[in-house]
Amino acid sequence: MCNIKRRWLRAQEYELNWWQNRIGSINLSYLRAFAEDILKEYGDIIKINPETVILEIGSGPAGVLTYLKSDERYAVDPLEEFFSSIESFRSIRDPQVKYISGQAESLPFIEKKIDFIIADNVLDHCENVRQSVSEISRVIKDGGIVYVKLNTYSRWGKFIRVIAEKIELDKGHPNTLSISEIENLFLKMGMQTLKRKNRSYFKSLQRHFKSSWIKGLLKMITFSVPKQVEWAFQKNNQTQ
Repeated sequence: MCNIKRRWLRAQEYELNWWQNRIGSINLSYLRAFAEDILKEYGDIIKINPETVILEIGSGPAGVLTYLKSDERYAVDPLEEFFSSIESFRSIRDPQVKYISGQAESLPFIEKKIDFIIADNVLDHCENVRQSVSEISRVIKDGGIVYVKLNTYSRWGKFIRVIAEKIELDKGHPNTLSISEIENLFLKMGMQTLKRKNRSYFKSLQRHFKSSWIKGLLKMITFSVPKQVEWAFQKNNQTQ
C-alpha cells in the first residue's frame, strides 16, 4: 500500500472518530441555512428546478442537498455506511435523496449525467485531488455548475503545512491547496471560474479558534491561517 493511500486512510479514521464523538451534540440545522445561502449568493448562476440532477460529494450525515429541491439527487461519501447507521442522522435526511458509499476519485455515474455538483470542504480530504476533479469534469454536463468551498493557503502557509504534516498535526486534511492550484486544475479539466468569494482572514481565524484554540494559536503565530474560498465553476460547452 502506497504512502498516499495510507495517509488518506488515516485521515478517514480521524474523520470517523470526529463524527462518532459528536453524534449526540452536533446540530445539523446549519444545512438548511447553508442551502439558502448558496441559492442567494449563486442564484444568478445556479438554477434548480425539479429536473435538475444534483450530486453532493462528501455529503456527510445528510448533506446540504437535503434542502435543495429536485427530483433526482445523489450523495456520495466514503463514510456513508457509518452515517446511514445513525438514526439521528437518518432522521433529517430527505428519503428522495439516493445516498451512495464511494469516493470522489471514482464516481458511480455515466459521463455528463449531473447538472449541479456540490463539493463543500472536500478536495483537501481526497486521496487524489487531480483524479477527483477529473471525475467531476467527466460526470458534469456541458454548461453544468460545480460549487466548491475549500480552505486555501498562501505559499508560506503551504510551507508551514508541509512541516506540520511530518507529524500529521492536521490529521483530517491530507492535502494543502492554494487558490491558483484549484483554479488551474479546474481550468485544465475544461471548467471556467464564473464566480469566486473569499472569506475574510478574521472570520477564518475565529473559526479555527472555535474548533481548536491550540491549532488556531499555532496557525496565527506561524502566519498560516487558511483562507476559506467559494467558487462556482462551469463546464465548457464542448459543442461550441
